[in-house]
Amino acid sequence: MKLKFRLNRACWMLIFIVAIPFILVPASFASSGEEYREHAPHEHGHGAIDIVMEAEEVVIEIRIPAVNVVGFEHAPRDDEEREAIRHALVPFEDASSAFVLPGEAGCEVENIRASIAGMTHEGERHQDEAANGHEQHGHDTHGHEEHEVQADEEDHSELHATYHLHCHVPGQLRQVDMRVLKHLRDIEEIDVRLVTPDAQRALTLHAGKTVIELVP
Repeated sequence: MKLKFRLNRACWMLIFIVAIPFILVPASFASSGEEYREHAPHEHGHGAIDIVMEAEEVVIEIRIPAVNVVGFEHAPRDDEEREAIRHALVPFEDASSAFVLPGEAGCEVENIRASIAGMTHEGERHQDEAANGHEQHGHDTHGHEEHEVQADEEDHSELHATYHLHCHVPGQLRQVDMRVLKHLRDIEEIDVRLVTPDAQRALTLHAGKTVIELVP
């Protein structure tokens, strides 16, 4: 029952992520010295990350063009390309490979969804707090099921990865190191939107800057 409640909260937080462009007004960013930038449409070499923090709940959503993840954007044509997709998804199916939060925050991954739209069906991996109690940097050992599908718009295939975490000591959530950049190819920059109870900020990540300060 406790896990179900948190997953319901996660659904509302994901809805909130979709609504961010309509909620975060330019004045909010001006007050923190940051310029508001709405996520650009699908563009090779550029990605987007949304981070929403509320009480002990954290949702991180990553969107990257497929070409910068697997090297192509069309539906897989043979076993070699299908294997390339499976291999490219592996680091995104393990939260500790995608990002690192402070261990002192006591974060546990409760839900992971990772897929490449237009190439795979979305596979879900769940971590039940009562079953394993791993911290965020632990490994999720649940299986991942995926099936290839035909892409309707090959030039818009995109990685979608969403992570829902529960952090027992949210006061220790001071930064996040987005290691996801190490698993991408030819990526120039990633636009980040950060929403916390105290602030809304926009920033840009690149190979030389992967750490996001969660506390201004």
